[in-house]
Amino acid sequence: MRFSRVALSALLTSQTAFGAPTLDDEVAVADLAKQAYDKTRAELTSTLKRSLGDETCSLRNLRVRREWGTLSKKQRKDYIKAVKCLQEKPALTPSTLASGAKSRFDDFVATHINQTMTIHYTANFLSWHRYYTYLYEEALREECGFTGDQPYWDWAKTARNGVLSSPMFDGSETSMSGDGASTHTENQTQIILGGSAGSTSGLPPVYLPVGNGGGCVQSGPFKDLSVNLGPVGLDIPGGAVGTPPSGNPLDYNPRCLKRDLTEEINKQFANATSVLDLILNSGDIDDFQMTMQGVPGTGNVSIRSQPACEQTYNNKKANTLISDRRPRWRPLHSRRRPWQRRLHQPRRPCFLPPPRQHRPSVVDLADAVSA
Repeated sequence: MRFSRVALSALLTSQTAFGAPTLDDEVAVADLAKQAYDKTRAELTSTLKRSLGDETCSLRNLRVRREWGTLSKKQRKDYIKAVKCLQEKPALTPSTLASGAKSRFDDFVATHINQTMTIHYTANFLSWHRYYTYLYEEALREECGFTGDQPYWDWAKTARNGVLSSPMFDGSETSMSGDGASTHTENQTQIILGGSAGSTSGLPPVYLPVGNGGGCVQSGPFKDLSVNLGPVGLDIPGGAVGTPPSGNPLDYNPRCLKRDLTEEINKQFANATSVLDLILNSGDIDDFQMTMQGVPGTGNVSIRSQPACEQTYNNKKANTLISDRRPRWRPLHSRRRPWQRRLHQPRRPCFLPPPRQHRPSVVDLADAVSA
């Protein structure tokens, strides 16, 4: 993957300099999504179908991702119930691989930790996470009786309306829980990504403001969640890097879910204007992926809003590597292709590449989370 390119740098510079996003940009993004959906429906008429191996995509098995805020209270509760069910089922990951994996939910967290360095800033970044999200959704369905579709989080709406009032984080019984208890001291005003004491990245530091939380989540369905794995090389407010007690992020390290919600980064990097620019102005898939993830050394945190509006702590440490331990992680990643609608077959979705023998990197994932 290429990190130094004049065109990409220019794109990033213009992107981070955007002013306040406009409602017109939100409408434009929604229009792109509708165009893609309408085109998909037109291609999947009863007379025109798209085949993949021995499976066929049609309108009968079209699965549509919907934004969290558009779901009814019952739909949100059904999803939350299924997630909590997965958190209560025993893990399948061998303890010799990840002793900290205590639930089926932890199986997915352990898989992401174990493969993080080969699934980010790589050619398989999008396809890996797409299949990963699909397997998670299938676990909700097959093991916990979920009958809906994996929702997504429209962080551009949050950038305009505010994170604390977002139905994703308002702390209600139909949210992904609210903010953490206020714990920051007067010298903990920033998180310094890449520039904290002990950092070995060699990259210029990125300064992120803390919010008003930082402690254990106080409200909502996941306020009693036990986070069992990690942390991994976390930048701590005030300038330090933390690691798990044993040194191994896959070891058992139970603690509460801590959260620090803040507005500034979401508004700057993950607003509707940035999303629209990403979709329309990326020169190729390399530009698209790199802009989405954030190019190291440019000061661009990433358009995918991580940790743009939620910084989750373990003893006041912010983490990205094991970010999928958070209930809101799947809705975030389902947003990555809001203008694309996914197709589903009972055993394998139509959008996936050829059978497993041709996807060795995916086999590793499937073995880890569903064997």
